[in-house]
This record gives sequence, C-alpha cells and structure tokens, in this order.
Amino acid sequence: MNFLKLVSINPFYSLGIFLIIAQIFIFSAVLHDPSVAIFLLWSCNNFCIFLAYACYKKDMQMIKGISYLGLVSQILWILDFSSQSLGFNLSGVADYIFLEGFTYANEVSIGVHMVVPIAVLLFSVAIKPTYRSLLVALPYILFLYIATIVFTPPSEDINCVFLGCGNITYLPYNIFLWPLYATISTLIAYGIHLVLYYGWIKTGVFLRHTF
Repeated sequence: MNFLKLVSINPFYSLGIFLIIAQIFIFSAVLHDPSVAIFLLWSCNNFCIFLAYACYKKDMQMIKGISYLGLVSQILWILDFSSQSLGFNLSGVADYIFLEGFTYANEVSIGVHMVVPIAVLLFSVAIKPTYRSLLVALPYILFLYIATIVFTPPSEDINCVFLGCGNITYLPYNIFLWPLYATISTLIAYGIHLVLYYGWIKTGVFLRHTF
C-alpha cells in the first residue's frame, strides 16, 4: 500500500500529517528568531505535538482531551484578533500581534490559532466526547502548569500562568488559581464538544428525513 493511499483511507494519518506540518512551521519561527524559543511552552505552540501523537494512537478521546485546554482561549483569540481588525479590543489576548507587527513568528501564530482548532473540531465533531477525554486533559493541564513555573520567567506570563492574559485582570486571579481556571475552561470546551456532537447528530437526522 503506497503512502498516499494510506493517508486517503486513514483520516487519523491525514490529520496527523497536517499537525506535524503545523508544528514544523512553529519550529521554523524559532529557527528564524531564536529569541522566541521560550514561547514553545505556550500550549498553542506545543499541542500539535501531543495531538499528532494522539493521531498516531488513533485515539479520538485523546485528541479531544488535548484540545480542550486551548479551545476556549483560542476562540477568544480569534474573536479578539477579528475585533481588533475592525477597530475595537474585545479581550486583549491578541494584542501582541498589533503591538509587535506582522513578523514571521506572529504570522505563524495567526495561522495556528485560526486553522488548527477548527481542523480538530471538524475532525472530531461526529464522535461523542466521553469522561475519558477529561482524564486526558487534566494531566496536560498539570504538565503545562509545572513546566511554565519551572522553566519560564514570570515577566513572559507563558500560558497566562503568572499574571493572567488580556482582560482577565477583572477576575480574581493569582498563580494558584490558574489550575482552577484551566479546569473550568476545559469543562466548557467539553460542553462545546457535546453540543456540537448532538448538533451534528440532529443535523444528520434532519437531512436524512428531508432528502
């Protein structure tokens, strides 16, 4: 069986290759500007690795679980980027694009935020999320929390652990509350996956009865 045929009949391989290509672009931004290497610990800059591994394992619940933490924040990022393009500031999480300009690293960041979450949602929408996906999400939250505290300076506020990002400052916040907010964000993402799954099922039933 040749490689192209294998990819065409195995959607996990197709998504996995897409994610690896996305991660290569992220690594290329670091090679282009080594000063941004620390940003690899941002979840949006490393979750493609974990998602690609989940594709290799052909584990849909793992794919869902890894995507949960970043889903809400990346939706906010997309909305904020779009709002600032229209002249107003929605949440502040995409401010750095407009402050730093459209550098190569920031162009890669735009592509990752705009495309990867949508691709993962479209890939997984037809499969119901289970509680096992949450069991996958929690260790990823713990990994990011510990790695950020141990390996990054507070001034960079990687993963919003130290200070909170954007306009989150109107909420009660300190470094010890981050796991709680991350868990709440994960539960919201789990709910979004459930809503989309049942919406997908109802849409399919409606189309079958209509056509």
